[in-house]
This record gives sequence, C-alpha cells and structure tokens, in this order.
Amino acid sequence: MNTLYTRMQLVIIGLLLLIILSQCKVKKEIPLVLFPFDYPEDVTEAGKPDFIKNYTKGQVLYGIHCAKCHNQMVDGKSEIPNFSLPQLMDYEIRIQYPSHQDPMRETNLPAEELEQVITFLRYKRKS
Repeated sequence: MNTLYTRMQLVIIGLLLLIILSQCKVKKEIPLVLFPFDYPEDVTEAGKPDFIKNYTKGQVLYGIHCAKCHNQMVDGKSEIPNFSLPQLMDYEIRIQYPSHQDPMRETNLPAEELEQVITFLRYKRKS
C-alpha cells in the first residue's frame, strides 16, 4: 500500500510539472532579415565580413534607438526613411561635437554604435 501511495504521488507530481512547464513561454529568437544593401566602393573582399557585421549591428541599433522617432508610415507600414548624404554627414559631425538637442541624444549611444547606425542608413538600398 505504501509503495502504491508513493507511486501515485510521483505520477501526480510529474503531471503537475508537465502542466506547469507547458505553460512556460519559450522565448523564440526572431531571425534578423537584413535590408538589402550596396557595398561601399572601397570595400575589399577581405573587408566585406566586417562591413556586414557593422551594417547588421547598425540595423539592429537603428531599430532599438531610432526607428520610434524617425520611421515614417507609408501605406499603413512603418518604413525607414531615405536619409540624404548631408543628413547623415550632420549626424557624423554630431558624433564629434555631441550637441544634439532632440529627445534622443547621441550621448545615449557610443560613437562606435552611432557610426554603425550611419553605416546602415548610408548603404541600405533606397526604398
């Protein structure tokens, strides 16, 4: 009788654990889809992996820090605007002279990360 009681307890505990674990949400990683891009003219074959790494980081950082204010709604979809070269150069100057007065200050992003965002914006294909 004691063995039967212990087995029933183990079965009940096992079922409870299965129920609890089935309710846990598994965090799924969403694969990053890179926006199409053009390599800079001066990038060599050996430099392409580093460019892709910086471009990818820039895309992710843009999504985290910039998209909320800079993206535009087009036909009900959020789109990244096509920044002009002078606009991007203005941001590059702000890296050297951080005096940005907008709510999102460049001091929130290290210069290296801001440079990666600019790389993404500069070389992504225009929409």
